[in-house]
Amino acid sequence: MLIILTVVFAVVGVILLFKKQHVLGITLLVSMLICQSFILLDANKHYGTSKYTATQTEQIAPVANIKGNKILVKEKIKQGKTEYQAYATKTPGKSEIHTVLNKQKTVKINTDSNDSNKEIKNIKYRYNDTIQKLLFTGITNSGQLSSQEITYNLNSNWHIVTKSQLKRAGKVLKEPKTQLAIKQDVENDVHNQIKTDPTLAKNPANLKKLEDKALTKAVGNVIDSAK
Repeated sequence: MLIILTVVFAVVGVILLFKKQHVLGITLLVSMLICQSFILLDANKHYGTSKYTATQTEQIAPVANIKGNKILVKEKIKQGKTEYQAYATKTPGKSEIHTVLNKQKTVKINTDSNDSNKEIKNIKYRYNDTIQKLLFTGITNSGQLSSQEITYNLNSNWHIVTKSQLKRAGKVLKEPKTQLAIKQDVENDVHNQIKTDPTLAKNPANLKKLEDKALTKAVGNVIDSAK
């Protein structure tokens, strides 16, 4: 509406000046300037708006899954003189890697979660009432992004490593002495569990779960030691 009024006031004001109706013409031109001032205030200072948060959650998959240990790759990336942090995961069911850069957004990692997802908070502008929305029709502040916050919610099976750390962990895991140590750790862990609850040994399904859990833990310790 203000854009239309600005054009109308400008055109009519100039016409009135040519017709020697100076007072009315100048009044309309001043009104045009006032409209322009409000448009500039809205465009540059978000006049007439307030902020609101729109949140969405996306499930994530690891870049690699090593015996139940899920990998999120975090890498420093330099652009010019500025250094950013990149976070890489996958979308479940897809092979391509999705990277988030903490450029013009805040990225957080929550490792105390029961789920594996990416929470996206978009802080946007909207007009405070219908009148202001009508007045500023055609100006892009409504729905404009003010800031964005992305939080990776990870459970205890996730590990945050760089590409070089992941490569080093993979190399160490292939070493015979590491495999032997992992096997011993699994046996000790399972033995201690059975010692605490002997009935576990009588249930093959539960025993398999114990072994898998112990293997995940042992391999995870190797991955962490590569950091």
